[in-house]
Amino acid sequence: MKEIGRFSRLALLNDIDGYMFFLANLLGWSEEQIKVFIAHMRKELKAMEYHYYYRQKVMWAQKPEA
Repeated sequence: MKEIGRFSRLALLNDIDGYMFFLANLLGWSEEQIKVFIAHMRKELKAMEYHYYYRQKVMWAQKPEA
């Protein structure tokens, strides 16, 4: 579980801009508000003071042979 957590944290840290810009634009935040929020989020993720949990659905499929 710790290894899965490390990989998840790294994946989120590497593409935190992509996640947050999409969601924050839906909320109507300005670009400056988004950047400030991302900076705070990075700080909290790197602190490793808390253990965060979230639900995630993973789907995969195979393209049908035509």
